[in-house]
This record gives sequence, C-alpha cells and structure tokens, in this order.
Amino acid sequence: MQNYRLNDRTAVLLILFFACASIIPMALLGIPDGFDLLQHVRFANAYLTSWSVGDLVPVWGGNDNSGFGSIGIRFYPPLSYLVLSIAREIFGNWYDAFWTAMLFWLAAGCIGIYFWAREWLTPPYALFASLLYCVAPYHTFQIYQAVLYAESAVAGILPFCFLFLTRLCRRQQTLDAILFSISLTLLLLCHIPSTVIGLSCLFLYGAFLTERQHFGATAIKAGSAFAGALLASAFHWVKVVSEIGWVMHNKPEFYSSGYYDFHRYFFPLYLINPLNRYIEKMLWELDLIIIISMIFFVPSSIFLVTRLRRIFTPPAIYRPHIGLLVGGVFSLFMLSSVSSFLWDWLPVLPKIQFPWRWLIVATAFGPVCLVVLLSDLAKFANRRVLVYAAAAFTMILILYSVTQNILQSNPLSREVFTRQVSEMDSTEACSCWWPVWATSAAKDQHEQVASGARPVTIEKWSAADRSFSVDGGKPSNATVATFWYPYWQATVNGSPVNVEANSSGAITLPLPAEKSDVHLYFLEPFFVRAAGYLSLITWIGIIATLLSIWRNGRLTAKLAVVN
Repeated sequence: MQNYRLNDRTAVLLILFFACASIIPMALLGIPDGFDLLQHVRFANAYLTSWSVGDLVPVWGGNDNSGFGSIGIRFYPPLSYLVLSIAREIFGNWYDAFWTAMLFWLAAGCIGIYFWAREWLTPPYALFASLLYCVAPYHTFQIYQAVLYAESAVAGILPFCFLFLTRLCRRQQTLDAILFSISLTLLLLCHIPSTVIGLSCLFLYGAFLTERQHFGATAIKAGSAFAGALLASAFHWVKVVSEIGWVMHNKPEFYSSGYYDFHRYFFPLYLINPLNRYIEKMLWELDLIIIISMIFFVPSSIFLVTRLRRIFTPPAIYRPHIGLLVGGVFSLFMLSSVSSFLWDWLPVLPKIQFPWRWLIVATAFGPVCLVVLLSDLAKFANRRVLVYAAAAFTMILILYSVTQNILQSNPLSREVFTRQVSEMDSTEACSCWWPVWATSAAKDQHEQVASGARPVTIEKWSAADRSFSVDGGKPSNATVATFWYPYWQATVNGSPVNVEANSSGAITLPLPAEKSDVHLYFLEPFFVRAAGYLSLITWIGIIATLLSIWRNGRLTAKLAVVN
C-alpha cells in the first residue's frame, strides 16, 4: 500500500465517493422504515416551528400527539436535529433532507476515521481504515435496518473525539485541547446513551495512550477540555439533569422491564430471547454483527500476545495499538452477558437500554486497530498475502452490508414517506416522551380549549405561546388540550393565575365570571436561561481562542519567512 501515491485531499474525495455510494440506495429506493423514524422527523420539525417564531432551540414539542405536545425535545440533544432541520430548509422536503443528513454524518465519520488513522499511518492505510468503517455491518445496520438517526450522527462525531484526544496525548498542545473540547461538546449534544458509552471509552483509551512522563499535563488539558465541553453544552444538559424525573422515559418500564429490559439484549442475543419473528431476525443479525466486529480485533490480539515481552518497548506503534485493542475489547465486553453484573451495579448503565449500543465504539476502534496491525505486518510479512486478505475481508463486509442490511431494509417511497410525515401530527408519538403525569384520556378532548358553555376565541396558538379569550359566564375552569408542565405560566386579564394539571395530565386554569383574556406561555426557569448565557459565553471564548491561535500561527509563519 505504501507504494501508491495518495495525498489527504484525494483521500477525502474518495471517502466522499464511498459515503455517497453507501447512501445512494436510500436516495433512490426510499427511506428505510424504522420504529423511531417519524419521531426523528417530529423532533426536527419542532426546530423548524421554533425558528419560525425566532427561537433557536424549541422548549416544547407543540405539534406532537394531536397538539397535546411532548417533552422529548427537552431531553433529546439538539445537534442531529439542527442538521436535519437545516437540510429540510435547503431542500424543502423531509425525504431529501433525511438521506442527505445521513450522508453528512456518514461522510463526517469516515473523514474522522481517516485523520485519526493518519496519526500513525500513511494515506493509503488510513483510507483503507475509512473504507472499512464505511461498510462496517453495524454502521449499515444503524442506517438501513434500525434507522438510528441520532446514533448515526454520533458515529460521525465520535472519530473526531478519538482523533483530537490522540493528538492531545501525543503533543499536549492547547489547540488540540480546544478541538477535543469542541468534539466532546458536539458528542454531548447528540445522543445521551452514546455519550455515556463514548466518554467511558475515551477515558480508557486516553489512559493507555498517554506516556507516563506526560500523564499529568495531558490529564490537566483533557480535564479542562471536558470542563469546557460541559460549559458549552450546559444550555441542554442542565434541563436534562433538573427535569429527568418528569419524563416517562426515566421510568423503569422503558429500560428494565418488558421489551426494554436490558437483560434481554446481551450477547448472544438470539439464544436468550424467545420473541416474535421480527425481533428474532433482528437479534440474530445483531449476533452476527457482533461476531464480525470481534473479528476486527482477533489478529491484533494474537499479534500483541506473541510480543508480550516487548510490548512496552520500541517500536512506538505498540502503544496506540494497545489503546485501540483495549478500547475495542472493552466495548465488546460491555455488550456481552459477562458484564451483566456491572449493569446491575451501576444505575446509569440500564438507561442505555440496549447493550448492543456499545457496538458504536467497537465499530470505530475495529478498522483503525486492524489497519494499524496491517501496516506493522507489512514491514516483515508478505505484502501480497496481506493485500489479498484485506481485500477478501473487505468484500465480505460489503456483501454482508448489501445483502443483509441494505437489500433487506423496508424502504418507504417518496410518496409514502411524504404522506406519513404529513399525517404524523395527528398520530400518537411514543409515550416515553410524555410527562409522567400524562394519560391517554387527556386526548378525549378535541377542542383546543374547553370551558363548558362559554364560547372561546383563539387569537394566537404557537408551540409555547397561546392567547385566547373566553366569553363571560359562570366562573369555571378552562381545560387546554396540552399536557401540563411546571413551566407553563398564564395570566387572565393581565393577572397571574395558577396553571395546574387535571386528572388526565392536561392543563387547567381558573376563569372569572367576566370575559377573560388568557395568555398561556412556556417560561424557562432562571437557572436554565442562565445556563444558556453561560454556554454562549463559552462558545465566544472558544472561537476567540481559536482565532487568536490562528492569527499567532500566521504571524509566526510570516516571521519565519522574513528570517
């Protein structure tokens, strides 16, 4: 491979070609149908609705559940839906927006893998690692079978986290710490379960990669980067932490019982799950994907075991090789039944729901680990044999991804997908994103505001700001067709009134006998607004620091030329 001339620019163009080839079936045949497909569109649509009234981040999913709303948008991180919403604004329809957003995240992840591998390898080897990542079975499973949109976005970000952590461990430079912090911020703003998985593997990988003499300096810079990421993403996670007890998704029924019981999804999945045929098929395929993911690490394990006596001596390639192998094996351990005692002991793990989600890390480590080994073996082994073996393994991955994931997907044509999206507001969204006090009985009310015999006139009705008037009559309560949440506030004729939940979880508020002008609005508490300003200030600081480094770098370059 080293005999071929290839620069980074050409490699990136080839990566874009690989990514486009992987997503073309979705663009031409249809968007794969998945359990959460419409929920992803609902979340993204909430951003479009919010932008129409001048708010960057929505506070309430006003169109969901026939207008009763949902709070999922307050818990699901915003980044992937910002990208999907921007794509919708560009293309004008959700069909093209969805497949182009998937293409964006796939291409980003493959480019991240390439530059991560470039830390040790020449462009041809790094390009090969990127290709393996592109066609990895779990990656195509995410896209075409389960339609895990937010997790696919994490697959586009996580390689950059490992890339900049690698650079930080090797060089201890401020620029690498800042870029690592930005990558961590994007990870925190993408998908909560994947963030938990990614952070644990980043810590383990960094610990193995860092040289002993640089451990203190690296730990300080990495810790500062993580602190910066927490500040930059505070506008979101502050809401999650403070309100987690108010969402159905936090109840045990969504992570430790029934279909969502995490005990049922340890490897081997198929053998321990007597479920219906569809679920059996999915679990059987996940078992195969896990086995294939294990194969990525088998050659490296054998290679390093045979060199135990020289493991911490030159060549320096051993240290990253060990870090890659340990990170990948750890992720595979965490998805197997052997790790079940940890899941029972650490309360945060069950809320990941599905242990096989750890494949997102194994899929990132695997290609880089395998190609690092190939580059090492090429120094003394028969290169032709290595090329044939690598080509055969790549073809197996491609054939599996095409035959088992792409061709066996359930694509929705443009017309069917468009129709389902147009009807989604009138269908019930996942109850996991309802407030814990909400019930289906609330939706028996079909009018936006019910106030007995008193006529109601709607003057304004947006997701988080409503105004209506109620004619005079006997004092009564008005019931609004919206789930109650503690941050709903209201005034009647300019005076504040209590906003409460009725027995079904819908909003109810008192009305006097005279004509009542009601203003109902969603008001974030002070600490959430303060967290938003803190994040804004942090981002300004990050951008200013990057500009300063860039300007100083240009000045240094000019001085070098003059001298």
